[in-house]
Amino acid sequence: MDEPGKPVAESNAQEGTHPPRSGRYISLLARCRSPRALRFAALLLVMVGLFLLWLLATHRAPPLVQIAGIQPAMNGALVRVAGQATGDARTFREAGQLRSLRFTVNDGTGELSVSAYGKQAEQMALFDRIPRAGDSLEVAGSLSPGADGNITLRIQSGDALKLKRAVKTAAPLGGIRGTPEGTRR
Repeated sequence: MDEPGKPVAESNAQEGTHPPRSGRYISLLARCRSPRALRFAALLLVMVGLFLLWLLATHRAPPLVQIAGIQPAMNGALVRVAGQATGDARTFREAGQLRSLRFTVNDGTGELSVSAYGKQAEQMALFDRIPRAGDSLEVAGSLSPGADGNITLRIQSGDALKLKRAVKTAAPLGGIRGTPEGTRR
């Protein structure tokens, strides 16, 4: 079995090996390739699983909730709310730049304050997505309870607001009555 002058490991590596106790033949192919293939298959399965998780996480919309169902325990939850803007958005500017904006949305079950800061507010202004009174909207963001107990929805991206402008009807000019210009009553 062992050749004189050669280490035992080298002589067994060429032809396979016979364990000293069982005497059963174990080939190198079965001993080495199987764990390597198993490790490769496991790594491939992990990579495919991570890709599928990423795909689901990036293409899944946050759940649509009613404002009345929002609880303080939902701190940090990513949700969507649909409703109407109750008034024009208030914008806050500093040194000519839009720093933040805030508006209120009503979905019929309650009202929720929505705010956007920095780049998100600038992006909304750039694409004319600042809500006005009566606009229908759907907005996504994270919930943040304030010290006063009021909950605010913070917009994480300027694209998180879907806006449908309210149709404004013009008043007919013939129906406007008043005193002619330049006269006093």
